[in-house]
Amino acid sequence: MTPEHFRAPERRTAPTPGPVLVLAPHADDEVIGCGGTLALHADRGDAVVVLIAFDGAAANVDGGSSDDRFVKERILEAVEGGRHLAGEGRGIEYEFWGLEEGHVAEDEDLDRAARRIERLLNEVRPGTLYAPWYGDAHVDHHSLAQATARALELYAKPVEAWGYEVWSAHQPDMVLDISEAYPRKLHALACHQTQMQGGQLLHRVAGLSAWRSMMFGGKARHAEAFQRFVPAEAEFYRVLATPVDGTEGSAA
Repeated sequence: MTPEHFRAPERRTAPTPGPVLVLAPHADDEVIGCGGTLALHADRGDAVVVLIAFDGAAANVDGGSSDDRFVKERILEAVEGGRHLAGEGRGIEYEFWGLEEGHVAEDEDLDRAARRIERLLNEVRPGTLYAPWYGDAHVDHHSLAQATARALELYAKPVEAWGYEVWSAHQPDMVLDISEAYPRKLHALACHQTQMQGGQLLHRVAGLSAWRSMMFGGKARHAEAFQRFVPAEAEFYRVLATPVDGTEGSAA
């Protein structure tokens, strides 16, 4: 950690204008981590492209449908959620890779994903990139963050890169007031019926965004927090997440 990580975060009321690329491990992570921010981008007419990397089949725990049908349902949920985020603003474009989830990525997996992300960066040419922060305690989030770090090193062009929170909180460098867009974030999240867990998902996300609003000292009701995505720091978190004995395990 550098000293900059312990400074009070910058407080913003609007995101940086320009095209946006969002890298999300699973459908709904983009809403949890930066949904309000994306709604504000869409309001301004910014082009927003969301990549969903993993298929999400592991969440099919009750066996009520086949994995293929479940994955298709999650894709439809994501697209419908994106419509709610966009509202009357510019539409949000989705891309789905359908990668198998739930395993610790090897170097060759990360390099392959990094090259695909680099190609996407060259296609979108984003001014701003949002991705899971590299300390997020979920194996798929961790893998995508590591691949993103490698892709940014390959891309080597200026981009404002931010890590968002889903499973784990970070020390933020910037917090964004999403109070105006918060209802759309909730509506978008509610589209993900396969992930509702009896309403617990909405409860948890509401708690996170309300907590982050504390940074505004009562001037905001909901906020999203971001940490600068520094590729060189990602390797440090990879070392922490690698089991000492070399056996496969959680990337928490």
